[in-house]
Amino acid sequence: MNIDEMIKSSASTLAVNRFAEENAPCSESCTLPNREVIIHVLTDIKKAIFPGYFDGEVLTDSSAEYYEGYLLTEIYRKLKPQIEIALRLPSSNIPFEIQSAALRKFV
Repeated sequence: MNIDEMIKSSASTLAVNRFAEENAPCSESCTLPNREVIIHVLTDIKKAIFPGYFDGEVLTDSSAEYYEGYLLTEIYRKLKPQIEIALRLPSSNIPFEIQSAALRKFV
């Protein structure tokens, strides 16, 4: 399996599980990654790619290195647990009808 297939498979699984959560009562075993945390991580990634643009920070050559290091550390700290949650998601116990509907809606 190449990386593109792995990404597509993971995206499909997450879409199926998101749809299942929205349309059926869910137990503790199918907790999804926290949407707010993911949004904050994406915001931090934008700040890391374009330092000073999104938050108005005035960065010098010496402060830019520390700022980038801080952002990358925060991204890792926030994202790692969310990835662990996503990798533990069950996919085989979701009914085929819900999987199909999710794939049509999200993929």
